[in-house]
Amino acid sequence: MQSLAIKQSNQITLMLDQVLGTNRFDRGPVDIANLALEYSAHTAPESPIREVLERDIPGCMGALVYGESKPRQWTIVSHKDQSEGRRAYTLGHEFGHYVLHRKLIDEDDRFDGGIYCDESSVLRREGEDIEHEADEFAANLLMPFHDFCRQISSKTVPSFDDLGTIADRYGVSLTAATLRWLEWHCQVV
Repeated sequence: MQSLAIKQSNQITLMLDQVLGTNRFDRGPVDIANLALEYSAHTAPESPIREVLERDIPGCMGALVYGESKPRQWTIVSHKDQSEGRRAYTLGHEFGHYVLHRKLIDEDDRFDGGIYCDESSVLRREGEDIEHEADEFAANLLMPFHDFCRQISSKTVPSFDDLGTIADRYGVSLTAATLRWLEWHCQVV
């Protein structure tokens, strides 16, 4: 049974494949910042993501924050000192919180003003269930298996160069590409 994170990211992936073609990664990775802005404007026009920003947010990799007025207007923030690949993954993670958890974040007092994700929350799949879900969403959206498995044979143990090529294809860090390969390889074996 698929998780909600995978169902939601698959739905967006199918939409992108229909609009941009199944070979879209041959032209470049997902423009996650633009996707977050456009997707939210069309699916939740009363409460969209208004900005995607880079800021100095010590102790955090990223955040999904909201304004005081209702209906909420949202902002995704990434820490400014991240590599481009790491930043893309962080934005995907925070976009996952928006798609999957914005109602919870808005209504639960634990998330006063938004959710702030540290390094253990983004990419390492530690922390609360919602952190795992946002991470699963980001991995699946940025590196969908239907394309990923065409890049590396399940019988191949990839070199660092192979994984670097994959990381470049999806615009993510080498760590994210390696973790995705391990996840895919463990499903196949």
